[in-house]
This record gives sequence, structure tokens and C-alpha cells, in this order.
Amino acid sequence: MFGFMDQVSHEGQNTPFPMHLSWIFVVIGVVGAVISLVFAIITLIAAKRIKERKSYTFIFVAGIINCFTGMLGIGLGVFTFVELNKPHVKALFHPEGGQKIGF
Repeated sequence: MFGFMDQVSHEGQNTPFPMHLSWIFVVIGVVGAVISLVFAIITLIAAKRIKERKSYTFIFVAGIINCFTGMLGIGLGVFTFVELNKPHVKALFHPEGGQKIGF
């Protein structure tokens, strides 16, 4: 297929890829999938808590975690910070005005 590949000598290289090394790729894939699933669950829980208007700090932390997930996550995280820092949004989380929230 490629001209330069024909020039490579394959004599004595009939050894298969070591199985113990292939498990590294499986482990990295499984760990990545689990981390992605955890981030997704945290984001869904934060969305539920936004709807219920409780757990201000948890929502803020979920915004920070979203910043680690790529371009869309950075956008969602920054939007979360901007909106949560508005005074009228803070008032929605504690309508009685008794506790001070935020950072």
C-alpha cells in the first residue's frame, strides 16, 4: 500500500504483540469511561439541584469539574460561574436571606 513499507525487513519479526501490554489499553479505556461517567452523573445531579434551587456550593463545584471535560465543559463551567455569582441568583438559593452563601 505504501511504498516505504515495502522496504522494511520483516525477517524474524513474527512475534505477536505481548498480551500483558494490551491490557494497558483496556485499563486506560475503562478508567477513562468510568471518569467520564462520574463527570456526567455529577453534571446531571447539579442540573437537578439547580432546578430545586439548593446546594449552591455543589453546583459551583460541578461547574469547576465541567471545565476539565473539554471545550463544551469550559463554556458550561464559565457560564455557571457567571450566573451563580449574580446577586439575584444567590437570593434564589436562600430566599429567607438568613445565610450568606458563596465564596
